[in-house]
Amino acid sequence: MSKAGENVAVDVALACTAFITCFFFLYYPMAVCPLLPGIDGPYYAIQVSWLLEKGGLKYMDPPLAFYIMALIVLLTGNLFEGVKLAASLVTSLAVFPTYAMMKRLTGSRAASLAGSIAMVANPFVVRMVSDFMKNSMGLLWLSTFLYFETAYIEEGRKQDLIGLLASFALTLLTHILDYGVALLYASLLFLFSRGEKRKRALVGFLVSIASLALLVAAPFIVGGDIWKGLAFVEEFIESEEEVSIFMPNFIVQAIGIASTLFIAAWLMRDKPALSALAFSSGLIVLGLNLPLIPKKWLFRFRLMTGVPLSHAAGSAVGVIRDNKGFVAAVLILTMVMTMGIQTYRVVRPSMPPEAYTELKHVLELLEEKGLTIVIPDTRVRYWAETLREDIYRDPQPHSAIILMKGRGKVPRGAIIYDGKFFVAFIHEAPPRRGPP
Repeated sequence: MSKAGENVAVDVALACTAFITCFFFLYYPMAVCPLLPGIDGPYYAIQVSWLLEKGGLKYMDPPLAFYIMALIVLLTGNLFEGVKLAASLVTSLAVFPTYAMMKRLTGSRAASLAGSIAMVANPFVVRMVSDFMKNSMGLLWLSTFLYFETAYIEEGRKQDLIGLLASFALTLLTHILDYGVALLYASLLFLFSRGEKRKRALVGFLVSIASLALLVAAPFIVGGDIWKGLAFVEEFIESEEEVSIFMPNFIVQAIGIASTLFIAAWLMRDKPALSALAFSSGLIVLGLNLPLIPKKWLFRFRLMTGVPLSHAAGSAVGVIRDNKGFVAAVLILTMVMTMGIQTYRVVRPSMPPEAYTELKHVLELLEEKGLTIVIPDTRVRYWAETLREDIYRDPQPHSAIILMKGRGKVPRGAIIYDGKFFVAFIHEAPPRRGPP
C-alpha cells in the first residue's frame, strides 16, 4: 500500500478502519432484516442448500459467489444468516484493493480513505447487496482487477500481470455485470494510456477480447450468463426508448460524478495512470446511466455507479495538496454515506415473516394430502423452495396451485386452503371447446 520508507502500519490501520466501517454499514440493515432481503434473496439460499446437500447448483449461474456463501453458512450453521453475512463481508473486502490502488496512484492517505469507503458505503451498493448479492460480491474481484491492471500499466511487473489475470477470471466467475464493467475499464485504459504504458495496457485489452471469445465458445463456464450480455446488446440496438427533455435526478447525479472525474483527470495529467483511470471512470458512469438503455437493464446498470463514484471521491480529495484533504474526505463521505443510510428502507424481504410461516404450513398441509405443488409466482416459489425441493411452476397432474393473495385472480378449481396470505386450490383443466 505504501512505497518503501513510508509507515505501512498507518496505511494498514486506515484500510482496516475503512473495512470495519463499511462492513457494519452494509451488515446492519441486512442483520435487522427478517428472512432474506429482496426478490432474489431466497434464490441464494436455494443455490447454497443444493450446493451443500447435492454438490451442485440447482440453477445455472456463475458459481464462485455460491461457494463462498456455502463456506460461511457451514461456519455459521445458519443458512439465511450465513448468506447475509457472506454478501456483506465479501463486498466490504473491496475496500482493501481500492485503498491500495488510490494510495499508489495519488500518494494521499485521505484520498485512499475517501475512495475506499465510497466504493462500498454508498446507496448503490446498499441496494445491490440487499438483492443482487452476487453482483455486489463481484465488486471485490473487480476492484482487485483494477488494482492490478493499473499497477501493471504503471510498472509492468510480472506479479501484477498474474494478479490481473487471476482477478479478471474471478470477476468473470462471479457476475456478468461486474465482468462487463471490467471489460470497459480494460478497453478504456488501453485507449487513454500513452507510450510504453499503452503497450502494457494492451495486455488487459487482449485478455478481455479473448475472454469474450471463450465465453461464446463455452458459455457453461458462467452458467450461460454471456447470453444475457448479448440479449442486452440486441435490445439496446432495437430499443425505441423515449428520452424526456427533463433530466431525471440520476442523470444529473451521473453528470456531476463524471464532471468531477474529468476535471481530476485534467488536473492530475502529470500522473498518467490516475488520469487515464479518472477519464475512463467518467465515461463509464455516463454509460451506466445512459437514458437510452432499456429500463429493465438501466436499473441494474445504475447500481454499478458506486465504482466510478469511489474513483471520483478519491481523485477529488487527491487533487488537494495540503492538510485539507482529510476535511474534504470527511465531507464527501458524510454526503455519500448519508444517502446510503437513506437507502436502508429498501432492505426488506419480498415476503413478511408471517407469510413465510403460513407458507410453510400450507406446504405441509398439501404434502399430507399427497398433492403435487405448483407455484406460478417466482417470488413465492423461491421462498417455497427454501422449505422443500419439488415445487413446480406449471400445472401438473393431481396438483394444487398456491397463490399469494392480492397477486392476480384465482383460476378455476376447488379451494382447499384459504388463509391470511395464501390461497390453494386443486387445479382443474379448462373445459374443451368446439367439436371433439
